[in-house]
This record gives sequence, structure tokens and C-alpha cells, in this order.
Amino acid sequence: MKLGRGTSECGVRAIRVGVLYLVIGLTGCSFQSNQWNALSSLWRQDQGPEKNWQVSWMNRTFDVYAINTDQEVIFADGEGFILRFDGWQVTQVQGLLPSQDTLNISIETLSDGTGMSLEYQGNGSRFGEQQCTNWAPNNLDSNNLEQYVVYEQDCTTATGPVTHSIALNGERQLMALSFTLHPTRGPASVRFIGY
Repeated sequence: MKLGRGTSECGVRAIRVGVLYLVIGLTGCSFQSNQWNALSSLWRQDQGPEKNWQVSWMNRTFDVYAINTDQEVIFADGEGFILRFDGWQVTQVQGLLPSQDTLNISIETLSDGTGMSLEYQGNGSRFGEQQCTNWAPNNLDSNNLEQYVVYEQDCTTATGPVTHSIALNGERQLMALSFTLHPTRGPASVRFIGY
């Protein structure tokens, strides 16, 4: 078979086009590979969410995640401990009582509007109640929005008075709580680690 001048030019063009596609393909592969390497290194560095809150009560400490929903903040350790906070009151605690009973806290506004009643109960048992005042800011200074704001609520129980508190930073983000989780025990503290 005789190859003419036209055939060799076509062959050379085909080789050039083939080399061009090969170079583009290799460049694309190495670009994708670099992206993959960068993403995979980020995944190796990021271990996921951190337990950056602590709940302390009666010589026990739980490192917990704070999970924000539309209606509440849920503090959970991923191992059975769950504390639900509705923005003003703790409403439920799981994994804290010795029998693994769920503690529910019912909130009722007093008829005269001066406060509320908190009733503590488990599955089939009632632990007691507290009479509490309405929440009031302790150190609110409207001239200094950079400061922490602490809201307090005074409560009375059979064992004596106790004060609940909610601390917010200058951006009004939750930083710490102090609440009664059982009416015959001292209050628990919930705090952002570093506060």
C-alpha cells in the first residue's frame, strides 16, 4: 500500500490531536487528584462536632454536645444523657437518675402572674415541686451591649431557697445555666467550656 503526502499529514494531525487530548486528560486528572487530596486532608483533620459543653451535678460531669432546634436546646453526650432546655427552663433530663428514670419538669404559671410552679416527676413517681419568681435580668446595662447578661429566678423548696440563672454573652448567645434538676438536691450547672 502506498502512502501519499495527504495520508501522512492526516496521520500527523491525528497524532497531534491525540497528544493534545492526552495532555488535557492528564491535566484534568491531576487537577481532580489535587482537589481530592485537599478534601480528604480536611476530612482527616475534622473529627466532627465537639462536646464543648459540660453538665455538672452532684460530683458527676457530662461532656455534651449542644443541639439547637426551633423549640429547644438539647444537651446530649451521645451515651444516654440528655437534658432539654426550652430557652427559659430545663424541661426534661434522661440518664441522670440512678434507675435511668426520665425526669420531667412541668411548668405552670401562677394564677397571680408573679411566677411559676415547677413540678418534678419521673415515670410513675413525683419528686416534689418548686415555687419560682419570674425571670429578671441581674446586671442588664443597655449602655454596654458587650457585657454578659445574667437572668435570675429565685425558687423555694422544702430544703430552702435556690437561684436559677441563665448567662448570655454580649451577642445574646447562651453561655451557662444553673438549674434545679431534683427538688431535694442542689442545682446543676451547664456551661460552655471556656466560660
